[in-house]
Amino acid sequence: MMALVFRKEFTELMRDRKHLLVTVLLPILITPLLMVAVAAMQVQAESVQAERVVNYSLLEDTPLNGLAAALEANAGMEDAGAMATDLALAAVTDDDLDMAIRVFAEQNQLIVELTYKDTGRVALKRQRIETLVTQLNTAQVSEQLGELGIQSERVDEFLQPVRFSANNVATQQESLGQLLGNFLPFLIILWLLSSATAISSDLIAGEKERGTLETLLISPVPLLAMVMGKWLAITLSSWLAGALTLLSLWCTAWLLVATLASDAVVALMAGLSVFSLVAGLIVLLPTAGLVAATFLVSSTWAQSFKEAQTYASGLMILFFIPLFANLSGTVELTWLTALIPVLNASLVFAELLKGSPVVGFLLPMVLADAVVIFVILAIAVALYKSERVLVRQ
Repeated sequence: MMALVFRKEFTELMRDRKHLLVTVLLPILITPLLMVAVAAMQVQAESVQAERVVNYSLLEDTPLNGLAAALEANAGMEDAGAMATDLALAAVTDDDLDMAIRVFAEQNQLIVELTYKDTGRVALKRQRIETLVTQLNTAQVSEQLGELGIQSERVDEFLQPVRFSANNVATQQESLGQLLGNFLPFLIILWLLSSATAISSDLIAGEKERGTLETLLISPVPLLAMVMGKWLAITLSSWLAGALTLLSLWCTAWLLVATLASDAVVALMAGLSVFSLVAGLIVLLPTAGLVAATFLVSSTWAQSFKEAQTYASGLMILFFIPLFANLSGTVELTWLTALIPVLNASLVFAELLKGSPVVGFLLPMVLADAVVIFVILAIAVALYKSERVLVRQ
């Protein structure tokens, strides 16, 4: 009986053009296009920022030897001429000037004060100013130490008696996997949630509005088989949306490898093996089951399709909370986090991208999700046994 209900519901879903649009076409087409468009816009933005000319005004209350010449020799920077301090600061505030550089004496030191708007456009140029000041500072100290008879080879010993050195042993794949692992799981599970929302609202609450749920209730199908059949239909449909999103991203990434001879892209794709793809598809299944069970209960309780959509919107926010925790990049995959639904799936995806072993976490993840699914389905069965809930006006 359960298989009969599942086949009936899933067949109707596959015949629905709106469902096919949300479950099949959008994940396959929109997701890769979005991925490529964002990458292209990022590259274009970085190129424009690197080529952009930054204008500045040098305000020297106490001249610093070599600063003006160093600024003029710096490519991408243009001197806007000397200004009064208040006028220069006003020009920076009004976006008529990118930065004002003021040099003044304070006790026995010269202070180079940079005033600018941190909107991202001037960030790279600010680093250049800091580098120039550091170089000028080193040159002046070297000159003064030379006057004291200290050899130039020993200048670094006096300037920096203690040096800090860091050795990052993370591979390029691990670094890129950490970066993308915070974002891609969010995108994949987002499509899964969107599909489950649309399907569940129509599958139960929609049947109430159309008056077809009563026909199903008077059939000789047991309530448990009815609930399980609908749950399996929502689970499979939402899993297909997430799986197709994952497959489209995987194919797009390999296409980038074929078209871009980039070491970074090749290193990242080392983690996107066939095993990683299969593991990702398996990880999606319990998450899809959990999402399907949750929306099944909310749609059963709802009186209309519109009410079901309202409940689903609120529930999606709850599902976003663990996804945002993964986006922060501060949560790691442990035995504890493997027991937290949705968060465990997103963390496993992140580890797969980094090429880390995740097999040991799959069993506790599946068991934890299975327990939660069992509890939610028990609530759904109880709601189906309540005539007041199913046919309330």
